[in-house]
Amino acid sequence: MDSEQVTVLLERWRNGDKTVEEPLLEIVYKQWRGQVHHYKKLAMERVTLQTTEVIHELYLRMQEGGNFPEWQNRNHFSAISARLIRRILVDQARSRGAAKRGGFAADLGLDFEIRDEGLGQDVEKLDDALQELQDVNPQLVQIVELRFFAGFSREEIAKTLDISVPTVGRRYKFARQWLFQKMR
Repeated sequence: MDSEQVTVLLERWRNGDKTVEEPLLEIVYKQWRGQVHHYKKLAMERVTLQTTEVIHELYLRMQEGGNFPEWQNRNHFSAISARLIRRILVDQARSRGAAKRGGFAADLGLDFEIRDEGLGQDVEKLDDALQELQDVNPQLVQIVELRFFAGFSREEIAKTLDISVPTVGRRYKFARQWLFQKMR
């Protein structure tokens, strides 16, 4: 199914058409599974929820109160999914950290410039840094979410945000350096 057909199904689902829910969920379930698996791999032991649990929570949050965001297309839907996955995993990490008195005290210890996996070592620190970055430049947060949480390529990010691929590269590099400094 091409992107335009998925966009039509998403619009119908958002508008309450229950007949498209099952075929649409078959399509997006695979995408969500890939997004969650991608992030869990980067976050290593910090995320204890099973992939299926995260997907179910994601679905519930999308359904919550029938308040669907105004997504523009499949890529925009993926970006919203990535943001919700981030929220779910951060909420779980905070809850887990609160239960352990003092939370996480992980040393990143990875070269952030070379390996993005260093970002996932401490979910809470990353989320706090992203919150600060949101105040500085919201588009940088979008780029990080799409790349890090959704696993989008630079080309996919450029298409989603309607900017050039080189611009995505420069802004992602800046955002990574900024986040690394904040997370130290």
